[in-house]
Amino acid sequence: QGQPKRIIGALEEDPPMINPPMTSIISSFGAGCCVYGALTWVDRKGRIHPELAERWEISPDGLTYRFYLRQNVVWHDGAPFTSADVKFTMENVTSKLHPWGRGAFKTLDSVDASDPHVAVFKLKTPSPAVIKAVNNAIAAVIYASNNLDENDSIAASYSPVIDIVDSVISASKQQATPW
Repeated sequence: QGQPKRIIGALEEDPPMINPPMTSIISSFGAGCCVYGALTWVDRKGRIHPELAERWEISPDGLTYRFYLRQNVVWHDGAPFTSADVKFTMENVTSKLHPWGRGAFKTLDSVDASDPHVAVFKLKTPSPAVIKAVNNAIAAVIYASNNLDENDSIAASYSPVIDIVDSVISASKQQATPW
């Protein structure tokens, strides 16, 4: 069959972080996507494929997305991957911190994690962006470690970042002049 092939790539900068659900910086994405998994992945023709979700269903009204998660997937410490990890990531990280995720998941009302093998996204209004956005570019899943206090969220620890982003957006709107 021939010799194995190898691809060598270069990043234009040192990645400031390797956490895809929190950034759209290309060096962070390039370094982080091989570390994190997501519910789906999208091929170069735009087709959606299962990754951590084996399959999914979208309700006829477009308000409920039900993702059936792969079983026997474990984290680095042996803990099982569950819908609680998906809930934690979507509600506390991707929908609040990722530059694209904030838009793609703006209609997200909640994620039901009552069944550990099924993550149910409940939307305020239908959004076709959701099914395309649960991929590694935006929504790689973060471990909802048992070491985290239930009253804390990762978003709380990053609230200064959110405040800065919101301030910059607000200031740029105030300073904008008509063309």
